[in-house]
Amino acid sequence: MIQPAAIYAELTDVCRFAADQAEVFKEDRSARRWLAISLVIALQGACAFALSANGLDEDVFETGDDRRLAAPGFLLRRVSSENYLSDSVRLPLTSVGLKDLEALIAERNAAIHLAGHEQAPPRAFRAAVGALDHLLVSRPAFDLSLFGSRPAQVAASLSRLGPALEYLPTD
Repeated sequence: MIQPAAIYAELTDVCRFAADQAEVFKEDRSARRWLAISLVIALQGACAFALSANGLDEDVFETGDDRRLAAPGFLLRRVSSENYLSDSVRLPLTSVGLKDLEALIAERNAAIHLAGHEQAPPRAFRAAVGALDHLLVSRPAFDLSLFGSRPAQVAASLSRLGPALEYLPTD
């Protein structure tokens, strides 16, 4: 079962780590892999957070395993579907946006499994930050007052990411 306060606390830390890695990337290009990994972890958690707000825990986990979150691409499709979230919180994800985020997921997978050097386009990183902002700050599925100062911390981390991503090559 998803515990919203616990997952938001973890998301706060992951977003902070992503912002730190984006700033390290300015000087050390090897930080890109940690940036991709942390952004995808944050996206997966943010999707689980949003879906669980509507009591959709069964739609968050791998089939038959209530301890393992479903794949990030699968969760992204769900949070952008009218079948799962209301218009007010649904992630407005275009097919191009989904393709970009899938490229970021592929880069994360390659980094984790040491399987080559997939490189998502820079716009994929920006799309991830936009999706995180939507799901965790600007259009969250939960009342953010339930989470104390954490939403402000997430917003601060996401705002740090924007300028740091300018160091990625252009699309």
